[in-house]
Amino acid sequence: MVSTGRRPYGILCETEAMRFSWTGLFLAPLLVPLIFCAAEVSFFEAGGSIPLLLILFVASCVVSYGTTIFLFLPSLFLLSLWRPMTGLRVCLLGLVLGAAAFVPLTLLEWACGIIPEPSI
Repeated sequence: MVSTGRRPYGILCETEAMRFSWTGLFLAPLLVPLIFCAAEVSFFEAGGSIPLLLILFVASCVVSYGTTIFLFLPSLFLLSLWRPMTGLRVCLLGLVLGAAAFVPLTLLEWACGIIPEPSI
């Protein structure tokens, strides 16, 4: 067999290729906005703010999916080239990057007066 000198990417980097699932990409970022909006339903009167909750859900999904696609997946790929990935490492990376995406937005809303300051 004649070798062409080209090797698959996983063999070239001496790592296994990262497994990818479209179902996982669709469902994973949906969980946090869904839980957040379900918690918000309990604070509003019954049936009075369904359009507000839908707007909040869509905005939360935009942030969640954007963070997953443009921040989490590239970071996960680069980290998988450097270290073998375990479930714990993936969860910790998701926690750090999720906090990096949502904490500045929350602080911005708090600074603009959208979220009231806590009373002591």
